[in-house]
Amino acid sequence: MNILQSKKVKTEDWKGLSEPKLLAIGHDPRLHDSYTIAPHCFFANYYFEPVPTKTNEKKKYGLAKTLFDSLLDITDNKISAKEIYVTNLCNYALPQVSKGKTVYIPEEKAKQGLDNIKSIISDSNIFLIISMSTQVNYWLQKLNYYNSNDDYLKFAEPVYKYTKLQNPYYIPNRRDNLFQKICGRKFIINNNVFLFPALHPKSYTLNRKYYKQYYDKMKKEIKDIIELKN
Repeated sequence: MNILQSKKVKTEDWKGLSEPKLLAIGHDPRLHDSYTIAPHCFFANYYFEPVPTKTNEKKKYGLAKTLFDSLLDITDNKISAKEIYVTNLCNYALPQVSKGKTVYIPEEKAKQGLDNIKSIISDSNIFLIISMSTQVNYWLQKLNYYNSNDDYLKFAEPVYKYTKLQNPYYIPNRRDNLFQKICGRKFIINNNVFLFPALHPKSYTLNRKYYKQYYDKMKKEIKDIIELKN
């Protein structure tokens, strides 16, 4: 798939099966090391369908299950899977990058994604946002959706030379302990929506012991928010 083709492919938001209370924001629709494009963000529809038997379909179901299981854990099951809306900062398939690299989201696509996020929030009763990954949170801060008032924005800025390649990829200026600066912290959007940066579910599964304290704090704060809203 070339770059021109990739711009035409778009995945759809998963809008939830009930009135949503939580918005999960992922990165982009393309699977790592694959040309597969999810019809819905994170293949979220698979979570609500019978468990597939084919190997390639099981992987799609596995991604959806990992996402929803992590969100249900964060909310202590006080929000149901049906009340979760799922989007990506970029819902368009971007050019494939080599194994181990992270697709770079151009600013134009990030702005479109943020406009979509703002529209979702304004047209719903969502009061929780879980924004996943380093680059997603970089763009949300860069585009003034929230501000962590620390060095995160400076350190998460993409290394310029890698963003100008034919198949651009994202590497932050500084990676050591970068996401710990914001992971699990509470940010308030428009006085009534609470945003918490979190790892991609698979990343948390792999690095659980390094982020447990941040997740424990986040879970406690989210529990208090949900009790207040209810």
